[in-house]
Amino acid sequence: MLENLKQQKNNQTSSKQSPKKIINDFEYHLEDCLGKGEYSSVFKGRDRRSGQEVAIKVIENSRLNSNFSKQMLSNEIESLKKLHSPYILQYINYIYTPNNQYIITEYCNEGELRFVKNRSDQQLLRIFHQLLQALKELKSKNIIHRDIKPPNIMMQKSIPKLADFGFSVNINFLELQKSSFGTPLYMAPESLLNDTYSFQSDVWSVGITMYELIYGNVPFYHGKESELKKIIQNYVNNPILIMPQSIFVSLLKGMLDPNPNTRFTVEQLLSMISTEQNTQISTQQGFNFLNNFAQKLQHFETKVDDICLRWAILKILSSQFQMNSITQNQINQQINQIHNSTNFYMIREQKMIDLINSKSDTQFVQFLRQILQQKVHCQQYKPILQDILQCDAILFHLFK
Repeated sequence: MLENLKQQKNNQTSSKQSPKKIINDFEYHLEDCLGKGEYSSVFKGRDRRSGQEVAIKVIENSRLNSNFSKQMLSNEIESLKKLHSPYILQYINYIYTPNNQYIITEYCNEGELRFVKNRSDQQLLRIFHQLLQALKELKSKNIIHRDIKPPNIMMQKSIPKLADFGFSVNINFLELQKSSFGTPLYMAPESLLNDTYSFQSDVWSVGITMYELIYGNVPFYHGKESELKKIIQNYVNNPILIMPQSIFVSLLKGMLDPNPNTRFTVEQLLSMISTEQNTQISTQQGFNFLNNFAQKLQHFETKVDDICLRWAILKILSSQFQMNSITQNQINQQINQIHNSTNFYMIREQKMIDLINSKSDTQFVQFLRQILQQKVHCQQYKPILQDILQCDAILFHLFK
């Protein structure tokens, strides 16, 4: 204990005596280095006027020995100056000296997004929504980031901040800077295979980033770029992506569409996640309602189509909502009972057969919606007419 106290005191003394760099209204200590790159180093610093902590990126002019490196620095400065969003690293100042250039931004004390673990689905959904808001701001300023990945997203007060705009470019000048940019694991197929970039390229990268946060790994991986390209090409030729069930499946599949023309846009994605609060409320309400509705179906006359419809509702509950283990086990038991029922395998109605054999969430909901709309006109369903209509609205909200 005594040795630890002495060590802390020595560290504090050392900190006070270490070289301090002062650049106009800002200062930093050399030992407060947050990271180093090919052309620069980033230090934790301080605004001498307000005492506010800042991040100071120091670029040595002597290392900017190519047009490429100079262009990248220019891109970063211009992008940061134009972008204004709580979900993008805030630009504070730029200083030029004969030896160095300095970019001063806000300091994010929670480090990179990838180092924060054990988030709930609602927390991940909120991060998803906030990163999409960052993309919306980029798009409004005609900027493509071209290197979105977890290490380039910083956390401050549990809020993600998109950072590192060295590869960014104004889309109007894209052809003048046509080259391969980004990190292969996070690059869209059109970028990795054909050096083509658009706003949709960034959507793909956010999709890969969120996939990694949710499931703990990237969907396409190989240590060699040449082999990774083969994997991505196979996916382009046969775009089948199987992933564990979660509330994010429909979003991720839309973002990881290999065709940029049909890939979800940031506007479509934001309309699916209006706000994190509304999504959380509607999801809980949807769960409560569907659970009650599934129970009501139990009390209907024993008909083959009722069993199938109840199976469909239970399946949605099981796959699309997070619930405690007791409730999950109860629902799984009910699904198994239906599977073991003789009537379940005597279904003759074509739409019911299509529902059971549907190949995707989209098909499943499409068939279920058609069935529900038909049931509105069935006499036996009159007592719960509003329930069916409400169920249809909830399904549309979840899977549109």
